[in-house]
Amino acid sequence: MVAPRYVILQDGSDVEIGSSRVRSHAVVHSTCPSLAYSVTRGGLRVGFTGDTTLCAGLRRLAGEVDVLVCECSGVDGPVSGGHLWRDEVAELIREHPKVRFVLNHLSGRVSVPGALIAHDLLTLELAA
Repeated sequence: MVAPRYVILQDGSDVEIGSSRVRSHAVVHSTCPSLAYSVTRGGLRVGFTGDTTLCAGLRRLAGEVDVLVCECSGVDGPVSGGHLWRDEVAELIREHPKVRFVLNHLSGRVSVPGALIAHDLLTLELAA
């Protein structure tokens, strides 16, 4: 039996968990603290945002990954409660043209040039 290992992360944490390196960045979501993560394994760096606004922590994350799984709740305009919308994601894509963006947490049909739109059961094969 394998015992789970728990690690407490905060803004700026950089830890090894198994064969992966995990870094965390504080992001802004509504009224509660929130973290976004990058996971590096085998030379591939993948980021995960969770709910967030366009903030310094998100920009730092986008600057250190190859692929970014990024929420995009707003389609036609800004969304309250600490969420990104289409134009903010488009801005991130322009700032980080080498990053492959995968959008999730969509509130409606959206198209963002330079991003892959995730859907249920989507499987991606990623290589460094």
